[in-house]
Order: sequence, then C-alpha cells, then structure tokens
Amino acid sequence: MANYPAIEIKQAILEDASKVLPLLTQFFRNEGFDAIVERLPTVLDAMLKDPGSAIFVASHGLETIGVATVTTTSVGLEFSRYAELEDLYVLPQARHQGVGQALINSVKQWCCQNQCSVLSVVVTPEDEVNRNLIGYYQKYGFQKSERFTLFYHFNSSQV
Repeated sequence: MANYPAIEIKQAILEDASKVLPLLTQFFRNEGFDAIVERLPTVLDAMLKDPGSAIFVASHGLETIGVATVTTTSVGLEFSRYAELEDLYVLPQARHQGVGQALINSVKQWCCQNQCSVLSVVVTPEDEVNRNLIGYYQKYGFQKSERFTLFYHFNSSQV
C-alpha cells in the first residue's frame, strides 16, 4: 500500500452500487463472462443486502480503482464458517501499486470479524497461465490445496 498512499478502502453499501457496477462489468467482460453482466445489477443488490457477503471498494480521490467481493457459508462441519474471495479487480492503471493487497487485507479483516476460519480463492487455469495468480495470492498468505472445485449448475426450472 505504500506505493499508493492516498488509497481509501471501504466496505460498499447500497448507495455505492453505481461506483461498483462499472468495475465489475469491466472485470467480467474482460474475463469473457458476458452472460453475468446482464445479471450484475440484481446480484450486486443482493450481495450488498446479504450480511454473509461483502464488497470492498478502493478509491483514489473521486476515482474508484478497485473492487473485491467475498461471500461466506453458514456454519459447516469441517471449517465452521468458510469464506471465498470471489472477485478481485483493479483498474490496469492502478495495478502494481498495492491496491490489490489493500483490498485483500480488508477482506481478511472482515473475515476475521465474521468468525471465518478459512478464506479461499479460486484460480482458473487460464488466469494462472496469463497472470500467475497462484504466485500472486501466495504472496499474501494463501496456500495451495489438493482439493478440486467441481460445480453442478442448476437450471432455472430447478431453482
């Protein structure tokens, strides 16, 4: 954070949705998740209202330069309360200046305050090849796991 001394990190509230939406839209478009973009306003609203989720915003002056989202589980058997750093995005011109680290630190602090025992992050093979994200997250204390994430997607008629 020393490289970007005027950075401010705050937990977003409903009134911050208009600041967060453009960053998340850019992030998901860059990642090729265009289908999510049309649902973002609804999902963003739900996350901002959910006490088990948080969104952190990084600002420099009036400019919003980064965002991080985190969600938790209810209490589970293995990890108790478990959190996932779902999204971390910093504008290209603000990268390599400590913004991502400041956002990660805010997420970690929020997780501790919410009695989470584990914080995970999922790195796709594409992001590892293109951005070395495993190495990036390891700098901030994340450790590799032997676990694999498998998904089952429900269609709208099942939900």
